Parts: sequence; structure tokens; C-alpha cells
Amino acid sequence: MKLYLVRHAPAEYRHTFAQTGQPDHLRPLTDKGIQRMKDVLNFFQRSESHLDVVLQSPFTRCQQTGDIFKEYYPEANYITTDNLTPDHSAKKLFEEIQSHNVDAMAVIGHEPDMGMFLSWLLFHQATDHFPFKKSGIAKVDLYKDGRSYLKWLVRPKMAQI
Repeated sequence: MKLYLVRHAPAEYRHTFAQTGQPDHLRPLTDKGIQRMKDVLNFFQRSESHLDVVLQSPFTRCQQTGDIFKEYYPEANYITTDNLTPDHSAKKLFEEIQSHNVDAMAVIGHEPDMGMFLSWLLFHQATDHFPFKKSGIAKVDLYKDGRSYLKWLVRPKMAQI
């Protein structure tokens, strides 16, 4: 399976949003963040023309990032999962991913969890060796037997090249 780990697009600043009195899970994307994700997906779609499934965190910023993905991949099956909320279990997320028999899947989540999950996939140890920029995407070849190979990690600025 081609697995794409995605950090949500830039959202409103945590401290500014906290002053609204609303909980952090409702923090939305900024207009600039939406445009950045579109720029990244314009670049990304050149190498990946099809996604079968998109798993996404239930947090507003991930749901909105998923909505942007829908503009580029309307045929994909979009699934919201609590296994992508902050501090989720890497093992449970891995099991959920492996339960889908598909060719290409994107997973939209949060940092540092995405970087730690990538480390867990590659080294079976969750570390912070792979920090994701907002709107960043990593491609991993994932096999049913659990082997994983990092193919590339794209930072948003690379999409502007």
C-alpha cells in the first residue's frame, strides 16, 4: 500500500483561538492555510492521481483539510477516526490502516503524532525524528507483513518549486 501521512493545513494560532473560549478541537484553518494545502495538493496530485481511502482526525482542522482533499480526490472514501486524535495509540492506528485492503491511503492528523507515527512505522519506536510542517506529506510503502519504507517527505515550500 502507498500510505501518505499528512499533517493538517495551518490553523488559527492556538493562543489567539483560546481567547474565544472555544475548545482547541474546534480550531479552524486559516485562509492562508487553505491556500497552502491547495498548493501542496496541486504538487502532490502530479505523482499520486488516485486515493482509495482518507482517514482523518475528528478535529475541525483535520476535517477541513480533508474537505480540501475532496476537491482533488472526490472518489476516495473519507473516514473519521479517533485513532488520529492527539496522543493516539500508534498500534491501534496501524491496525486500522492495515484493516483496509487498498492501494493508496492518506492519513490526516496532528503533530507531533504524525512524526512519531512515521518513526514507529519505520523503527518500531515512536520518536520525534520526523517533524512534519503544517501541510507536510510523507510517502511510505507499507506491506501487510509490517515492513515500511519511507519514499519521501515533502515540506510545503517544495510545492512552490
